[in-house]
Amino acid sequence: ILGGFIGGRYGFPKIYLYATCVFVISTIIILFIRPQRIEEQPRGTSGREWLNRQFLRYLPIFFLAILGMYIAQPMAQLFLQNIHDLSLQQIGFLGSISSLGTVLLSLAAGLMNARSGFIFGQIATGFFPLLLWQGVGFPWFAVGYFMLGGFRAARSMAMAQISGMVSLAKIGLAFGIAESVSGAAIIIAPPLAGFLYESNPSSVFQTAMGLLIISVLLSITFTTEKAVPDK
Repeated sequence: ILGGFIGGRYGFPKIYLYATCVFVISTIIILFIRPQRIEEQPRGTSGREWLNRQFLRYLPIFFLAILGMYIAQPMAQLFLQNIHDLSLQQIGFLGSISSLGTVLLSLAAGLMNARSGFIFGQIATGFFPLLLWQGVGFPWFAVGYFMLGGFRAARSMAMAQISGMVSLAKIGLAFGIAESVSGAAIIIAPPLAGFLYESNPSSVFQTAMGLLIISVLLSITFTTEKAVPDK
């Protein structure tokens, strides 16, 4: 809401100025956090043991899920402005609804085991491209943005799954690899979305739904409720 108000009243450059100030303040606060205790790796273990099959098999599914959940997001604002004539303030309000969805859907996913929460987050996020593609008014778009909160819920549950696949000494490395995989999907998504949008704006949302259907089916088929961590 605040971003939409600032953008509509003062223009886009002011949004980035205020965002930069907030980011600098938050960075300064983070500098006062105490360093985490380092877990020592047990003797007799190989540095290659983090390459367990369960973890490696999970990474492509995680990549596909992130790509499917994110690809519709870069073009969503442009789509709503150009196709549905929404104002900046309305789009800002949708961002607030998305944040509310993140809070509530994360709480809902947290009541489940990690695997179920990951699948739940993907399914919830799937309503975002569906409702932007087929929705005919602001209330439908609001519901879609609320369901977009499943994106962060799914990411959190994915990390919870990964933590059960590796030992404590290797969690940092495993998280780093997973974040790199997630980052790769987020890097690929915007140019791919732009290419699809130029050919047909609706194809971005159709592609997102197709990717999510595949990732959900793979998550159901190839992930287990109880992860077996390496030793």
